Amino acid sequence: MRSVAGKTGRSRHGSVHPVQTGSPGATPSAGAAGNGRSGRLDTLPSQRWLDVGCGEGKTEGAIGMDRRAVPGVDIVHDIEAVPWPFEDATFTRIIMSHVVEHLKPWLVIDIFNEMWRLLKPGGILMIATPYAGSFGFWQDPTHTKGWIEATPSYFDPEHASQLYYIYKPKPWQIVVNSWHADGNMEICLKKRSVNEKPAR
Repeated sequence: MRSVAGKTGRSRHGSVHPVQTGSPGATPSAGAAGNGRSGRLDTLPSQRWLDVGCGEGKTEGAIGMDRRAVPGVDIVHDIEAVPWPFEDATFTRIIMSHVVEHLKPWLVIDIFNEMWRLLKPGGILMIATPYAGSFGFWQDPTHTKGWIEATPSYFDPEHASQLYYIYKPKPWQIVVNSWHADGNMEICLKKRSVNEKPAR
């Protein structure tokens, strides 16, 4: 399965590529936003991408942030230490490829709120993660919490499940939610305005 973010050099998870986001239910597109094979982002001058937890496989053209000072990392900062060292509304896209499953579960809402802060209005958060319970999830001893297809619903106030209202994080719109139970999940969340009045 092709993943949502333009990452290269992560053979243990497979290559991942950027997608073109659109209406809810959109599926990943290999040719969108860059070369679907190389992971290179052909971004417009008005676009800025942040690759969170990039390690040595940073997406070309993005700003890489990781807690490890390895080649390719531009900003050395621990993802779990909020706030991050950027101004509000700095980025048009944030890539989180095979990172969310490593986070301490009790920090996830704060981290997603921080990414919401850093995105421009309508900005997109692109996530790839192994499906909870899959071989890819269980094989890594540092994985702490898996996601299933219902998990993104906790971030979208318009989702029919109304799970958003348990924690009430900053609001997102689910644009892509694709998964294989024996493989990976691919999720794109679009930043909603706090002024939107969700239908309840």
